[in-house]
Amino acid sequence: SHKRTSFLSNQVALMAILPLLRSRTELEKSIASSPSIRKGNLINDKRALLDRTTALLESKICKAQLDGMANVDACKTVAEQVLVEMKRVQSASHCNCCSAILVLLVKAVMNQGDDAVAFGQSIYDGAVKEWSTTKTSKIRSNMFDDLVTKNQSMAKRILIGPMVTASKDARSSYLKSESFRILSDLYSTQSHVSGDNNENNNCESGNDPEVSEMKQYAPLLASSLADALGGEELLKAKRIRDVLKAAEKLVKFASLFGSDEIWEAIETKLSTHLIDSIADKSSSNAVQSICKKLQSEISDGRKVYTEMQKKKEATTKMEMEVQTDDAKGEPKAPPSSSKKKKVKKKKKSKKR
Repeated sequence: SHKRTSFLSNQVALMAILPLLRSRTELEKSIASSPSIRKGNLINDKRALLDRTTALLESKICKAQLDGMANVDACKTVAEQVLVEMKRVQSASHCNCCSAILVLLVKAVMNQGDDAVAFGQSIYDGAVKEWSTTKTSKIRSNMFDDLVTKNQSMAKRILIGPMVTASKDARSSYLKSESFRILSDLYSTQSHVSGDNNENNNCESGNDPEVSEMKQYAPLLASSLADALGGEELLKAKRIRDVLKAAEKLVKFASLFGSDEIWEAIETKLSTHLIDSIADKSSSNAVQSICKKLQSEISDGRKVYTEMQKKKEATTKMEMEVQTDDAKGEPKAPPSSSKKKKVKKKKKSKKR
């Protein structure tokens, strides 16, 4: 009966979304097109109905407890129509409402493994590309912030690839800096670290799919960061901070879950010379301070990674030796027993 109830809740949520959202779209368009002089009861009624429809969508339906096993094809159909409705009205409140619905749809399928990831990519890949390259796009960056805030684990598997591309190819310096800002949130390692600086747990976390996605795109992110730091368009203090923050997050990630390839990309692309030149060009004390901190973090992070690799190699070597001894059937005698034998022999020789 529990499964039946969950299934019905999926169906009810999906069926309710589009009629309510379309009503909301028409109400907002109608209010926007009405002359500001008219303040009769009709316009007030429309506003009241718009507020209630929005509250029903955002506070009730988008917060529904779903089992994550909704029909993927049905969710895809709804998501495509939500994107259509998003583009019909250019207002922050409408974009927020549509964004919350898209996050709900990801949540509705999230217990279906790779199918859930493919579903999320089908929604967000095209959205990121349109947002970053199309001048007339009505998509706002809060659509991606919403997914990162409400479902970071899925966001990492869905958004990192498109956002790295956007950080290189976006049509303006503002959109590039926004891409780096979102990437700095996506490369947060807080959810992957157990306890305080527990290196063993950190290494084990490197096997999870989110970390694998982060590792895959880390060298490309290092390259994109180098392009941004080496150019002129992102040198304004408010833009360069987003770039440097993303670089800090990448270095921290690499110190915990890096590889030789990632560290080679960081040390080659984010060279000391490049960071020095940023500090020299900027008149902001804050930027200069961040540059010094970043240089120190690259140096320290590389040391941490190297030490962790040495510990890992030593552990692997010990495990192999134990396995070899077990295979031969010749367990090593404890060192204390051999010492005792030697002592006994010495005592006997003294008696003689």
